Amino acid sequence: RTPYVAAQVRLGGRTAGGDFEIDTGSNTAIEFWGPFAQSALGDARGTRDIGLGVAGESTIERGHVDSLDVAGRRITGPQVNFADETPPAADAGPAYAGVIGGPAWNGLVLTLDLPRRRMWLR
Repeated sequence: RTPYVAAQVRLGGRTAGGDFEIDTGSNTAIEFWGPFAQSALGDARGTRDIGLGVAGESTIERGHVDSLDVAGRRITGPQVNFADETPPAADAGPAYAGVIGGPAWNGLVLTLDLPRRRMWLR
């Protein structure tokens, strides 16, 4: 029952799609699950850093992608973490790519309708 949305990310000449968890509390626009980033984005790397979340410190790879296409919108140049260590929830499925965090939605209105599994983005 976790809210997921299909999205595509563009980096250089690559386009990769997957299911992303909506996590408005995340302080990074996109957190790629490490295995997804490695298989879908190849040698994409960021600057190693220490991230801080509700679970404590974690090692991250901070960088940017060209764009994220989600719910009919293109978000350009979002900051990303290429090395999220958080495994997908049991209901994520094999297309799990990571999470889309609060900064991606900056200036937009996000409405989730979970019983009908719909999302509106204005």
